[in-house]
Amino acid sequence: MNYLLAQLLQFECTGRWFAGAGGDSDRLCTITDLFRFIRTFTNFLMVAVAPAALIIVIAIGAYKIIFSAGDPKRIVAGRETIFWAVVGFVVVIGAWAIINTILELLGITPPCPWYQLQC
Repeated sequence: MNYLLAQLLQFECTGRWFAGAGGDSDRLCTITDLFRFIRTFTNFLMVAVAPAALIIVIAIGAYKIIFSAGDPKRIVAGRETIFWAVVGFVVVIGAWAIINTILELLGITPPCPWYQLQC
């Protein structure tokens, strides 16, 4: 399972996290590998999962509206589903933007932006 997740996220630490845990090499994974994994996982969530979830939930809301048979309560439920899907997506994108803005206002500028960590 861990190997499949690592391949999915293109995580390339070929060592092991703990001594004696077994691995492809004698090298232990470092904190840099952990940060690389976190960055890759976050990018995966922002690029693949969040937009896909938005599309699926909007489709569910549209399905509720289309097949409501004119029932006002079901139409409202469909509209609320779509509304909260968009709100959730905006929160996800907004959280990223807020963190970026705060770090830039505080003058925390490493050699590269925090969301593009290259180790």
